[in-house]
Amino acid sequence: MFKLFTTFFLITLAGFVWSDFDFDELEQLEKLEQQELLHEANKAANDWDFSKAEDFIDQAEQKSYDPDSVKTSRNILKEQKFAKAEKERKELEAKEAAERKRKEEEEQKRLARERSQSQGSSGGSSSGSYVDYVMVTVSPNGYNDSIKNLNISGCGSVSVISRGTEPVVSINKGYNGCLGGRYNISFYYDGGAFIGRGDKASCSGSFYVSGQKRNVYINVTSSCSMIKNEF
Repeated sequence: MFKLFTTFFLITLAGFVWSDFDFDELEQLEKLEQQELLHEANKAANDWDFSKAEDFIDQAEQKSYDPDSVKTSRNILKEQKFAKAEKERKELEAKEAAERKRKEEEEQKRLARERSQSQGSSGGSSSGSYVDYVMVTVSPNGYNDSIKNLNISGCGSVSVISRGTEPVVSINKGYNGCLGGRYNISFYYDGGAFIGRGDKASCSGSFYVSGQKRNVYINVTSSCSMIKNEF
């Protein structure tokens, strides 16, 4: 008799607890948890902590209450990854440009010193260029690469000699006798398709011609970095 009473009491208690349980409150709690997870995911993505953001999104996705919000958070994560990559690319380009400018400035200072020494050794009577023309060769750094659409302009008279993979131009004295000075240069770097490479870039910049050397050799890379030598 006692066993029967105990069993009846437990069944009655279980039914009371079950009827008092609010599934709507549980669902609301799950939704709030998902919203909080997605909020933390968006915050981590904006801070570029992508590993943490992906972890929060994966947890939120298990809730399955608001798939559109989960999708939005994944888009935010994707956009921030792109923004970080773009920032790093621009910083690298700025660093390379600063390095090119530094090398050009050093070259100008070196040429100025050479001109000063030359003028001093000749009693200061020398002025202008020492040669009547300069041959400029533009060479790609990579094997099987080529330089296309080369254009050089400055105070001298520029003529194209060769348009091969390493184009050559001659610079003669202009109508005013000018040869030495700064020249603008632009070209298209074509990496070709050798062993799967395909670097391509549209490049522009400037270089200095002393007018004292017959040949100018410019080596360029697919990132538009240029190293000039005169001989």
